[in-house]
Amino acid sequence: MPAFEYSALDAGGKTRKGVIESDSARGARSLLREQGLAPLTIEAVASETLSASGKSSFASRFQTLNPTELALFTRQISTLIAAGLPIDAALGGIIRQTETPRIRRIITAVRAKVVEGMSFAQGLAAFPRAFNDLYRATVAAGEESGHLPAVLERLADYTEGRQATTQKVQMALFYPAL
Repeated sequence: MPAFEYSALDAGGKTRKGVIESDSARGARSLLREQGLAPLTIEAVASETLSASGKSSFASRFQTLNPTELALFTRQISTLIAAGLPIDAALGGIIRQTETPRIRRIITAVRAKVVEGMSFAQGLAAFPRAFNDLYRATVAAGEESGHLPAVLERLADYTEGRQATTQKVQMALFYPAL
């Protein structure tokens, strides 16, 4: 069943935000009204990279992040989670800041899986070309051990170091061509 992210006013006039499952946006509005909430906004959580069943589509398996994008994403998620934000809120913040539609689609799909109740590592597993086995296993170990912020910090250092090394090697190979 599709999930919808909403913001609504309660009887006291306070804004409430959350996720609700319904067949349609109209159904989600009805459910919110039944709960005594006045819907302000309703947006589908699932992106075009997810099929109706919630499983990743064939095309999503081939979407990738280049090393620079992966290093930046890892540093951003590491910093936000270390600051105490829940994973879904951290991913939402990154989505809002990301300008590249391809990256936004990948992160939105990962966030949709997290909102649906899957672990962060399981959400990343829908994109094996963007997040390699080592990356996913490291995140899973951090989740299992309860030390996700520290693990993500080290993973961010690793991805940035790997990116820097790759750039140095490329420049060293390019230099003789001049």
